[in-house]
Amino acid sequence: MFGQALFQGLYQPIDARGWGMGAALVAQTRNSSGVTYNPAILTVVPRTCQLNYTRYVLDIQATNALITWRAPGRGNLAAIVGYFDYGNFKETDEDGHELGEFHVSDLTLRIGYGLPLTGKLSAGLTATVINSDLANYNSKALLGSMGLLYYDAISTLSIGLAYTNFGRLLSGYISDEEKIQPALMAGVSKKLEHLPMIIAADLMHYEAGDYIVKIGGEFLIGSNFFLRWGTSSRRFGINTRHTLTNFFNSSSLGGGVVINRLQVDLTWLSLGHAGSVFAFSVAQNI
Repeated sequence: MFGQALFQGLYQPIDARGWGMGAALVAQTRNSSGVTYNPAILTVVPRTCQLNYTRYVLDIQATNALITWRAPGRGNLAAIVGYFDYGNFKETDEDGHELGEFHVSDLTLRIGYGLPLTGKLSAGLTATVINSDLANYNSKALLGSMGLLYYDAISTLSIGLAYTNFGRLLSGYISDEEKIQPALMAGVSKKLEHLPMIIAADLMHYEAGDYIVKIGGEFLIGSNFFLRWGTSSRRFGINTRHTLTNFFNSSSLGGGVVINRLQVDLTWLSLGHAGSVFAFSVAQNI
């Protein structure tokens, strides 16, 4: 047997807009929501500083901070720091006697770079260092992500392709035998011609064998208000009660408002009878 590093935050959206659009982010161009999925979007998104908070079920919560800026020469850079807190757990011996509590958390640092290749095609790379602590155990990994983005500003059509979180486990909780599980992602996004809405769809394939389809939309109410929705194929994997609550599993609703140059976003995501996820973000264009 060997230790299983958690690293769950690597495959989650980092902000409320990402959660609100069902995590269909590989081809997003309006802001930096998808930079952790496809770093090539850095060439088309505005320069931003952003603070994000996500509340999961139980005591699980995550905080992420992001900043993007122009790189020397060509392209843009991004730095993302994330802290994923799984909470405190009771430690017991083999007889069930309580020995105290221990804490579980992940700390992640990402550096991303996006570079325009032609007028419509861009490429991007991200380097990620992640450290996971579980009581007295520790696991570290050095990972990379790379992506391509085709974006036509006239038609607003964007197509993204990314290979994320490939790399090497530097140390495991108990041994170094654990395998990294990268994901291959493809996405498309477009602003509709006859509706004030952006619609996006992604296909994600984990190396472990899972396929996930994600779809989301964003209604543009003027230039300062946004309403969002999203869902994914995960909602069809219901193995318990087929109730109305579970029918909306993996579906999200959210919104945002721009006040001067400050944008505030909120999202609620249903997990069926397991509970819900709440996300809050504040961003400032720079």
